[in-house]
Amino acid sequence: MSVVGELVVTRFTTLGDTNQYQRSTLTIFDLERELSFGKLFEDGRYFATIVTETLGGIFHALLFGNAILIDIGFQTIAFIGIYKFLMAVPMTERRILAIFVLTPSFNLWSSVAAKEPLIVFFIGVICAYLVKLYSNKAKLGALEIVSVIGIFFFKVHYVPALLFLYFSLIFGKNVKQKAAFVVLAGMISLVPLYLARDKVDEMAFRITPHFLSYGNSREAIWVEKYDVFSKAPYGMFQGFFGPTISESQAGPLQLASFMESTVIIALLLLLLVRRIRKLPVYSFFVGSFALGWLLFASYPLGIMNSGSAIRYRTGHLLLVVFIFTITLSRSYYLAWRKQQEFEALARTPGNRQNGSGS
Repeated sequence: MSVVGELVVTRFTTLGDTNQYQRSTLTIFDLERELSFGKLFEDGRYFATIVTETLGGIFHALLFGNAILIDIGFQTIAFIGIYKFLMAVPMTERRILAIFVLTPSFNLWSSVAAKEPLIVFFIGVICAYLVKLYSNKAKLGALEIVSVIGIFFFKVHYVPALLFLYFSLIFGKNVKQKAAFVVLAGMISLVPLYLARDKVDEMAFRITPHFLSYGNSREAIWVEKYDVFSKAPYGMFQGFFGPTISESQAGPLQLASFMESTVIIALLLLLLVRRIRKLPVYSFFVGSFALGWLLFASYPLGIMNSGSAIRYRTGHLLLVVFIFTITLSRSYYLAWRKQQEFEALARTPGNRQNGSGS
């Protein structure tokens, strides 16, 4: 796939910074020089770029500057995250996940020298951890810590969705009225967004000029104050989907992206329709709030340009699939509840005494 990715990125699209990473000569020592402690927290995007360049520099030195081999190095990193996620779920969910990770655009952007392979790695490891958290088998190791730190600097806007999923599982197991708890938690999570509405609105308008400099960009979607909120439903969908019907007629790549997005949305809706009737209310609201946070925070980066939307979707597609396959799953919820009941029973004084005497 790296060979195909190299051909597509270098010859058929101008979107991408793969050459920057393939030709990098940065080393670990340059990383230490480039990043001061203050700059580390001042500009996470700069940190992510320098880390990716350093990784590209290491691959450049080890792989004789061969672009395809460097791409394969990045692809291997993404594969580890995907593998961790796939191996954390049973065969039924594994087959579903395999369909999504084999989609062309996901394969393309996770197989070339770019930030996307690193983000796929981070998200894959975190999703595997969340799956294990459902069965109380989760252990926080080096990969999980690195992935959390990586997401914070590479894609900090994913953090609200990830935190909502994590704390829903951690605190939800100790609450009897789980549905009421998660609805209340979801509403409370919106309070900081309301308080920061002016800042969010200002940030949205700052994004527009950046994407208007690209070819095939759309007209600005935000015109009036707070448009970033009022136009969010449309923006969240189109920012994930990518090209519109009219844009799909612009060329073969746009048409292929449109068809791929149609298949992805159809499969996700099919999963939801098949499960919705028996889906626990708790699971529905956890999935809804997490998905809402993820898509709302991500859509400003994809709504202005369909090519950007497809590329940036690579980073959070695994998390979207996690929500639809794991969070919106009755079987996972029932197993999670059963494990809680078993632990509660084991903690009762009578059972502890009987257990110690056996």
